[in-house]
Amino acid sequence: MDPGRRPLGTKLVLKIKRHPDGSIDKYKARLTVQGFLQRYGVDYMDTTSPVTHTSTVKFLKAHALQMGRKTKVFDFAGAFLYPTLKDDIYMRAPELLGKGKIVLKLLKSLYGLKQASREWFLALQEALLSIGFVQAPEGVDKCLFYHEELDIYISAYVDDSFCSYMDKKNLEYVIEELRNLGC
Repeated sequence: MDPGRRPLGTKLVLKIKRHPDGSIDKYKARLTVQGFLQRYGVDYMDTTSPVTHTSTVKFLKAHALQMGRKTKVFDFAGAFLYPTLKDDIYMRAPELLGKGKIVLKLLKSLYGLKQASREWFLALQEALLSIGFVQAPEGVDKCLFYHEELDIYISAYVDDSFCSYMDKKNLEYVIEELRNLGC
């Protein structure tokens, strides 16, 4: 580990998901990093991440209704786990693995990091641009992307997206390409 750095703590968050009748649906576990211990200039440089404007989503809905387009809202499951980190971040292994004595260097983002949502947006932006999407011009909405040939609009809000499209096959192609690119 680099001098001047200290490993961040971790927390294992356990949750029971239930059906509406109260019966157990599934057990969930999520490893999180204690990002509140991060220090500016040491563990991260920037945390700002754009989100789509409400007016953009309203426009896309109205446009879709007027033009007979289909819409879909989807969530990128585990979005914060995909981006490669640009900062050197170290964390202590969960107590279950060695009582906090093992220190790991994070290569990918993890829930709880201050820069997690920014890294996710940058990864999504790069993936969309690489498959032919064009980002809305400066001053419009940084989170709006359009693919002319496939006729698809995607508006990103953290790890959720609103999509307007004409052909479901084109949307399925984009979703598959994003999966292949690690999104």
